[in-house]
Amino acid sequence: MKLRKFLFINSIYFFLLPSIALGYCYEPSEPNIPSGYNADFDEIESAESYVEDYISEVEEYIKCLNREAEQKKDDIDDLEDDIDDLKDDIGDLEDDIDDLEDDIDDADQLKSNIINEWNDALNDFKNSQ
Repeated sequence: MKLRKFLFINSIYFFLLPSIALGYCYEPSEPNIPSGYNADFDEIESAESYVEDYISEVEEYIKCLNREAEQKKDDIDDLEDDIDDLKDDIGDLEDDIDDLEDDIDDADQLKSNIINEWNDALNDFKNSQ
């Protein structure tokens, strides 16, 4: 049952991580800015539009990077929760092992007691004959 849970969690990340990677943020290309000394009015006016577009694209790029960073932080939190769950499961299994080892010791002691009782009974029988 616990193995199934582990495999299920890993399969989620196997399919989830590639889809997150598809949300890649694209860094915009810098606009060509003409030299203020050599450019004419039309070149400056045209460049102004490109610069404004670039600034807007960079702001979107920054938002996208922030979203990706937040998603990665959320993924880390989820994985840490999964790790905590797995550690709890490991602790439960270790407790089960301890209980089983106690049961083994008890059974071993019971077996020894029965062997001793049987040997005593055999000795008593032989002595009474």
